[in-house]
Amino acid sequence: MPRGDAFARELAARFVYDVNRRRFVPPASGVTAMRLSAFVCTLVLGLLLLVGAAGAAPLDPAQQTELMALYDRYNKAILAGKLAEAMALRPARVQSEFQARSKQARAGLLAMAQAMTPDKVVPQRGTLSDDGKTATVVTLATRTATAAVARAGGPKAGTVKTIELTLTFLREGQAWKLDDLMFGMDPADIRLCKDEETEAKSAYDDDRSVSYGGPIRRVAFKPDHTLVVIRVVDEEACLIMPPRDRLVERGFKVEALAPDAMIEAEAAPHRTDKQRAWVDTLTVQKN
Repeated sequence: MPRGDAFARELAARFVYDVNRRRFVPPASGVTAMRLSAFVCTLVLGLLLLVGAAGAAPLDPAQQTELMALYDRYNKAILAGKLAEAMALRPARVQSEFQARSKQARAGLLAMAQAMTPDKVVPQRGTLSDDGKTATVVTLATRTATAAVARAGGPKAGTVKTIELTLTFLREGQAWKLDDLMFGMDPADIRLCKDEETEAKSAYDDDRSVSYGGPIRRVAFKPDHTLVVIRVVDEEACLIMPPRDRLVERGFKVEALAPDAMIEAEAAPHRTDKQRAWVDTLTVQKN
């Protein structure tokens, strides 16, 4: 769980999310570098977009219901203290890691899982990987803080907190398993970026390159540009790209720019708005 809004803002200011290593790393923006010529940038952008293009299909509603039922069974087992039953719903890799821990460590993990179990979970959207082996469901989860949580330095007892909870499921053989749980921010606490009409290129610092990485939150194809919004912790970034028709001309599969797809990008930061950048290269991670 996040350790508070101040911590999240500090993380967002100092780090970017490395989608390959699945961790936050120092951004490349601290080093000023010469930029490629416009012609070379155009070629590189087209090639990287084409290579990185991949997608995930929307999750079938019936399958999403099945997966959420699996998550509900996991939660009930955790709250009842039935660790063996709960771990049977996790992949073999997770079970092996859990078994390698000491008895005391297992008890601590159970207590933590119980404290973090939501009171209510509402699915927002789901996707299925191209190979059909991984499914992701983005949800909104609510939890009422208990006295124990308050004593541990958390919110006041009775406080209702809403967060974005992303559930990842993995198919092992013919059975689905609960693979990962990613606890995010309260959507109301997210600092949104502003999409203005595309300014002249001079509004962006062409002598700097900033590395971006994270999940796409929304995409808008405007007459003069394509807007790709990603999120890093509690802050959005508006990444500006060529309009849809130019992307298509370069062979880019625009359908790859879909919510929850993970991207990596190098971009020229806006001179006055730190949440906007002009994209030079962008790759969509394959599922």
